[in-house]
Amino acid sequence: MLTKKETRERLIAAEDPKLLPEEKEAHFHISEQDKSKVKFSCNIKEIMQHLLDCEELEISQKRTYYDEQGRVIHLEGTLPVTVLRIHQKPKTSNYLSRALIV
Repeated sequence: MLTKKETRERLIAAEDPKLLPEEKEAHFHISEQDKSKVKFSCNIKEIMQHLLDCEELEISQKRTYYDEQGRVIHLEGTLPVTVLRIHQKPKTSNYLSRALIV
């Protein structure tokens, strides 16, 4: 049986070809009941790959979807709130800034 780390390392993020660019999104939610965890739902390849790199990631197996090659096309789960970093000012480049500390 694979450990959580081995499972996470084997997962590869991919684009869902059925989604239009404006349908691809990432949602992060901090609940009033449990402020120590961030729930997320994501189908943006670059962000999913950063999420999969995080050691503290807990994947929701019921709500994570895969393509025919076994690559992740929609990822849901939880992370400790301490992995998020919020900046006062936006980055100046258009390149996706890495918001997760791994």
